[in-house]
Amino acid sequence: MDPRDPQVPQSKSKTALHRRIVLATTNAVTSDYRACYQFRRNEPHAWTKIFGADKHHINKTVFGTEWSIMMVDEAHSARNLGYKYGALLRLRTLSKCAIALTATPANTKPLDFWNMGRMLGVPYFVSAEEGKECLKMESDMRRVQKVNRQMRSEQNTLLRAFNASKEGSKTINSTRTESEDTIIKWVSIIRAKWQGHVIRRSSQSVDYQGGYINGLPPFSEHVLQLTLYDAEYDHLEAVANEIEKGGKEAVGSVSLQLRLMTTRTASTFDHMSEIHPSY
Repeated sequence: MDPRDPQVPQSKSKTALHRRIVLATTNAVTSDYRACYQFRRNEPHAWTKIFGADKHHINKTVFGTEWSIMMVDEAHSARNLGYKYGALLRLRTLSKCAIALTATPANTKPLDFWNMGRMLGVPYFVSAEEGKECLKMESDMRRVQKVNRQMRSEQNTLLRAFNASKEGSKTINSTRTESEDTIIKWVSIIRAKWQGHVIRRSSQSVDYQGGYINGLPPFSEHVLQLTLYDAEYDHLEAVANEIEKGGKEAVGSVSLQLRLMTTRTASTFDHMSEIHPSY
């Protein structure tokens, strides 16, 4: 896509070439990619031009030219190996600089960070050794996930919390610690490989003059510990008994999960009149 080609819409722009900006949704870019390339999940660094996608066709898409900067918003949407990931990967190889914006870089697992590093060309994640390390990480994560599934099949989270308060939490903590230690280990490794490639903005971030960039006045954080009402304890016990009787099916039911998430709200409204007559 030569911006000087009269057939290209942006050629009508009177702005200098180095100042032109092309806006496109990730879905549009992915659609163009599907028409030009084939992506294979087992080759996360490669792409293959599909039969029939000649140079003339590719030149009509964003993949037909080189770019100064590729900037992607909500970059975490391409964290999984697929056509969207492949489209941004290919576009990055056609750009001199790649910038990704996201507030949630890791949605589900440490592999999210890994794939984004591959997509953006962070040196370690495109090196020859990264493949073996990635396989080792995935193997470790599958192992602790299996342990977690076995633990959940014996006792659901709520019942384990009740039992821990009565019988101690030695078994729970040992299993949970193994899972946490594995995740922390790999996140620490990944974090070190990303060092120097991330600009992090938080509520404490400041501008060049030392002022907070979020525009909010100074604030203090207060953590409050709430004591449940007797009616709420009764409601929790009833839910725990229901889970114990229903077994695995009860724990997995959507309706019961909603009850667990809204326990405090439900019990408060159900029994508020008993707590205070004015209600």
